Amino acid sequence: SNYVKWFEEARVEWLRDADLMRFHQPYGPLVFAVISLENKFMRPARFDDELEVWTQGRLERGLRIHFHYALWS
Repeated sequence: SNYVKWFEEARVEWLRDADLMRFHQPYGPLVFAVISLENKFMRPARFDDELEVWTQGRLERGLRIHFHYALWS
């Protein structure tokens, strides 16, 4: 269940790096909401594992952003 938290942190960092947080509330008029999420679990992360999250965002029609994540230890 913590995978979603790590993906959310990575998504927010991606938005910062892309200078899009200025459009997200409370800074701007938009809300970047997650509308769907799909995971494929290959193996569990264990307590005290150091994890790395890779994030790729792709702008689609309108203001939609499609994210891909990879997480490994």
